Amino acid sequence: QKWYQMYSLSEKRAKKLGHSAANEWVRLNSRCFSRIYPDGMRINSSNYNPQFAWNCGSHMVSLNFQTASGPMHLNNARFRLNGGCGYLLKPAALRDEESDFDPLTYRAAEPLTVAMEVVCGLRVTNACEKELTPAGTANQDGQASIYHSYFCHVNVSGISADSGQPFRTRTMKTPAGAQVISWSQVHRMEIHAPELASIVVGVSRRLRKNQSLQYITVLPVHALRPGYHFLSLTHANGSASSSARLLVHISVSGVWGAIRPRSRSGASAMAVDRNSAAQLASSNGVARHGSALH
Repeated sequence: QKWYQMYSLSEKRAKKLGHSAANEWVRLNSRCFSRIYPDGMRINSSNYNPQFAWNCGSHMVSLNFQTASGPMHLNNARFRLNGGCGYLLKPAALRDEESDFDPLTYRAAEPLTVAMEVVCGLRVTNACEKELTPAGTANQDGQASIYHSYFCHVNVSGISADSGQPFRTRTMKTPAGAQVISWSQVHRMEIHAPELASIVVGVSRRLRKNQSLQYITVLPVHALRPGYHFLSLTHANGSASSSARLLVHISVSGVWGAIRPRSRSGASAMAVDRNSAAQLASSNGVARHGSALH
């Protein structure tokens, strides 16, 4: 395979390859281009999670940009730090042809520990959507009291060792139109690959039978800075909020290091098993919609 030739993979083929031959795909991506595109059955323009493709060093991860969803929030945050120009330098471990980095099994010797205290939310309530809780409750003026119940949730998107670690604050019942909701709860996360990880923070409203995501923000771990921060929030539909904010305190302990897998010192060429190579060679689709270039 020449360096200027490209593999085009549907998301299903890419996911299968990422689970069965992740390291081979990482090494292949260190010298060849690969492009991932949404499955043809996504007729509603929904999106897949691009994290697995980023973890393996894929260069172009195509998404349906017209659909605001979790994958698009991840994509926007990942490229926001470089001004949204669409290009990012991959971590060194994903550019080394002899790297044995495997996003499914990699564990750092000294993982980074990130502690995030969710202090409070500012102007995250929605006074237009009214819910009476509990039913029949009245205030001092004899009028029905209107309450909204909100909680904050935190998650990590990254390699297998980092992904998950969910956290949810207690649910706070707040009068409609309240300016401040106080949580003051701390969540600690261990991050093994900071260069590939992002912290997803959301604010949801609890309804009678389910919950509704109201705001979201995504923070690339390698861009975190210790101290107090006001986080600007984005509506769940992708539009920016002019006033909603989260006050958080971030502390970091451990080593801010790059991914350091062992190197295949004796390897003279990239070895891709026959099954993986056959899967790649048989994939000749075309990327659609927008592409996120690394």
